[in-house]
Parts: sequence; C-alpha cells; structure tokens
Amino acid sequence: MGAKRDDVERRTQIHRVGYVLLWLSIAFAISRASIFYRMTGERRTDLNLYRGYAQKILEGEIPYKDFFPEYPPLALQFLTLPTIVDPSLKWYFGLYRAVCCLVDCAMWVALVRAYKDGRVRGHQPLLYILGTTALGALIYDRLDIALGAVLLFAALSLMDCERTRFHLAVGVGIALKLIPVIFVPAALAFEARKNDRFPFRALLLLMFPTAASFGVLAVLGGYRFDKLFGYHIERDIEIESTLASIEMVLMDFGLEGAVTRGFGSHNLNTPVDQILARGATALLGLVILGTALFAARRNPNTNMLAILFAAILAWSLLLSKVLSPQYFLFLLPVLVVIPECQSKLGASATWLLVAMICGLTGVIYPGRFDALTKLEPNAELILLIRNEYLAALALSLLYRAWVSHDDDGGGSETTSCTTAEANDASSPLTTKT
Repeated sequence: MGAKRDDVERRTQIHRVGYVLLWLSIAFAISRASIFYRMTGERRTDLNLYRGYAQKILEGEIPYKDFFPEYPPLALQFLTLPTIVDPSLKWYFGLYRAVCCLVDCAMWVALVRAYKDGRVRGHQPLLYILGTTALGALIYDRLDIALGAVLLFAALSLMDCERTRFHLAVGVGIALKLIPVIFVPAALAFEARKNDRFPFRALLLLMFPTAASFGVLAVLGGYRFDKLFGYHIERDIEIESTLASIEMVLMDFGLEGAVTRGFGSHNLNTPVDQILARGATALLGLVILGTALFAARRNPNTNMLAILFAAILAWSLLLSKVLSPQYFLFLLPVLVVIPECQSKLGASATWLLVAMICGLTGVIYPGRFDALTKLEPNAELILLIRNEYLAALALSLLYRAWVSHDDDGGGSETTSCTTAEANDASSPLTTKT
C-alpha cells in the first residue's frame, strides 16, 4: 500500500509540474510575440551600429587596425553571425533578432530543465518572463542577451558544482563583454582556499577565451586594443546611471549641469563628474576585494559563491558610469537561478524587488527617456527610485551571502553538492532505475 501511495503521489507531482510548465511556456510565447509586435524598426536600436561593423569586416577592414569598435573581438564575431546567411546585410535586422531569439529560447529551455530538476521554483522562470517582457525590444536589439546566456550557464554550472565549466563560461563572458572580469578575484580566492595553492588551472580557464580572441586579431594586425579600453575609460556619466541620479539631486540644490550627447549615449555633465566617478570606482574596488577575502577566508560553498557572483554583478551596475537598460539582460538570468532566501518573506521581497527594477527600467526606456534627457522631475524621480531599488538589491545580495554562509554551518562544498544531488534525485521527473 505504501509503494502504491508513493507511486500515486509521484504521478500527481509529475502532472502538477507539467501543468505549471505548460502555462509558463504559454506565457513565454505570448511575451515574445508581444515583444516582436512592439519592435520599432530602426529607431532607438544599436543594430545600425552592429551592421556598420559587419559591413567594415566584410569589406576586409581589420578591427583595432582599420577601425576601432567599442566591443571586444568575440562580441564582433557574434555581431557578424547574420552575415553567414546574408552577406549583403539587406536582412541584417531580422536575422540578428532571430539569432537573439534563439539565444533567448535556449535560456528558457535551461530554466525549464532547472525547474524540472528541482533547482528552481515556478515563480523564478516567471520572473524571467516578466523581467524580459518589461525590458521589451531591448532583448533582441542588443548584444547583452548573449552575455546573459553565458552567465546563466555559468551560474547553473556553479550550483551544480561544475567549477571547470563555470570558469570557462565566465572566461567566455569576459571575452564577450569584459564586465565579468570583476568576479575573477573571488573565483580565484575560492579555488585557492579549496586547493591550498594558487589556482593556475582556474586562471587559465578564466583568461583563455579573452587571450585567444584578442590574440587572433593581434596576429592579423589589429592590436590597437588601447583604443577599446580608452573608449570606456573616457566615457562620461551616462544619464541613467546611479551617479547621474546623485548629480540630479545635487542639481536640485543649485549644482550646474547639462545633458550632452557622446560615446553613443546621453550623458550628464557637472563639475563633480570626476569626483563621483573616482569614488564609485574606489568603492567597487573595495567590494571586489571584500568578496575575494570572503571567498578566501570564510570558505563558502558553491551556492554561496553563486550569490556572491550575482552580488558583484549588481554592484558593478550600481557603481558604473554607464548603466544602459540592456545591462539588466545579463544580471536578470543570474538573479533568477541563484539560491533563494530561506525565509518566504525574504524570497518574496527579493522577487518583487527584481520585478520592480525591470519594470521601472522598462518605463524609463523608451517610455520616459525623452523626458529624462530634458531633466523633467517626474522622469528623474522614476530613475531615482529604480536606482534606489538596485542599491537595495546589491546590499541584500551581499547580506544574503554572509547570513546564508552562517546558516549553512561552515560553507562546506560537499554539503552544497550533496544538496544539489538530493534535489535532482527528488525531482518528480527523475527516472529511477
């Protein structure tokens, strides 16, 4: 009787999981259809820039020699994928969006599998649907969804205790858009603590994709990478950044400032630009150093390292001079799959916080962006609230990593991996033999 009852409960659980996945997949399909419907052609898209880079490469020009793009070499390879089908670039917009849609669908499949395996709950994939829907056409008109897919794979690999896959994925992310390099100190500190020696293998995996992609172009003569790094160093404070919100508040108290256009974005210029930028860089450096010391001295498990991964990404957005709305495309997938807060209240609060950040970002761009560039008070207020929510998220992630480590009783990786295996074994869709 007991075996029969267990079998009935298992079948019921399988049906429930399948029912949830059905409705989530329907919501995903409706969301993507609405996003394509809201596409705005060539207005407010980076695809003209991408097509221009592809055109130059097709004409035989070498990046970082004949022209100087703002993206690393691996990103340029992704941007030129549509030329495989259409070298004329006549259908570049549609083909690029199709490529991004395939990447998006692959991420959805990964989330579905994670739900079936019991690694995430149903409301976590739902957050991905809601967040990306709020961001709208950005998900198919920007490069950042590719980085989001890579970082999603990295986070899932880390929580599966597949640290080799994690290091390689982060390495690909660095080669694609440089930003994940901020997590390298914590990752190396973690490995050094685990192995009691310098982690040369992890460092190799983290740096190899970047070294290989840059090296190939250097051999071809495109070695002026100083132009790439100089471009980003010289950028002004972008109008949607947290630093710009601070400047807007100071302008209300009499600080002089003006909106300018440069480096492909709208920027806010005031006399305190350099002070704010240097202070934010110093604070980000302290966060990176602090998380590395945490990983080295407190010996967190891989689940807690995943939370640190998300925390450092959130802090990098919070303290960056440039905070374009598409940056949330690579933060959101990581937030969706990292371990939830143990308390239901904390988990619900985090879910709502992330949803509100994505929702307000969608309101700002493109809805209120023109008003923001005119420094209208209501648009400034929406931006200020969004950036305050981002600050709350960044702080809460660091706190969760610290508290969760204490709750876990020492941060044993064995405990973390055993828990992951137990979750997989207890999944209602796992076949027992």
